[in-house]
Amino acid sequence: NAEAVRRIVHNLNEPTVPSFMDDFPDPAIILTGDTWWAYATNANGTNIQLASTTKEAFDGRWKRHVGYDVLPSLPAWVRQNRSDVWAPSVVQTSPNNFVMYFSATWDKEPKFHCLGTATSSTPDGIFTPSPEPFACPLDVGGAIDASGFLDPVTKKRFVTYKIDGNSLGSGGTCNNGFWPRKNTPLVLQEVSADGIQKIGNPINLLNREDVDGPSIEAPSIAYINEKYFLFYSSNCFDSGFYDVRFATSSAVAGPYKKGGKLLISPNLGLINPGGAETTIDGKFVTFHAGPPGKRYMYTGRMTFDGDNTVTICTNGGCRSAEADGEELGDVKDEY
Repeated sequence: NAEAVRRIVHNLNEPTVPSFMDDFPDPAIILTGDTWWAYATNANGTNIQLASTTKEAFDGRWKRHVGYDVLPSLPAWVRQNRSDVWAPSVVQTSPNNFVMYFSATWDKEPKFHCLGTATSSTPDGIFTPSPEPFACPLDVGGAIDASGFLDPVTKKRFVTYKIDGNSLGSGGTCNNGFWPRKNTPLVLQEVSADGIQKIGNPINLLNREDVDGPSIEAPSIAYINEKYFLFYSSNCFDSGFYDVRFATSSAVAGPYKKGGKLLISPNLGLINPGGAETTIDGKFVTFHAGPPGKRYMYTGRMTFDGDNTVTICTNGGCRSAEADGEELGDVKDEY
């Protein structure tokens, strides 16, 4: 039978090897031609970091473009001496146009972040920022963690992001550890074909519950088997409880049902895995994880058994979780 011919190709729970040994938080990916590109939160003296590899080498070592900044100039609404440019995401809207979504510190009040957009004719930049913010809901805490999504069913474009209620918190873990905790909803904004002009108002997709700790964040949507999968992280990024989870829906605007934990410490030798972004088809994923004080980039591939079970395989092994919330744990399979 099929089970008898499966081959174990991973040493389960061996430490997963990062794409390279350097700080590269919140990695986002795009494939153009035969090249994968990855973008990351500010570090190593740049606003937005860049790495790349060939199409065939996705699971192996990547090249970090040391000292190269794909977004060297920031718009006037960003506090220039403390910009904190976080969690980029890049989409291709036409053969010669790429749009980057990013968050950065609001000039008038550094506790808030707002979302911005930038464009380039090539995936490796340089990206030129738009003068005005894309979203800046200061009354509810600002916005971070934008991710673009092209719905393969309707051909409509969307941006999903986090309302950063943590910035209005009362302290503690991720500034939202004390009661009453603030909401940190994940929202969906429809945009025009250029990826920048907003259509209508944002829609709430998912909100933080007590089990999620102080935050849910880092949303990324994929469409598989006629279902929408919303991947996200819960808890605080350095808490030891940070994770990669998912929720499912039959419509891009929801309602979404929360599923299981796909990655959590110390599975596959990972510490605080999170900040994941997937390709639209859900087959490829990047995320970051420890060691303490660093967030390295890791890659994985995902498979889907119907619309219920998700399996992620890294070079350290595989993990599965179900849409009904059950965690299946380590699995023996190949990808």
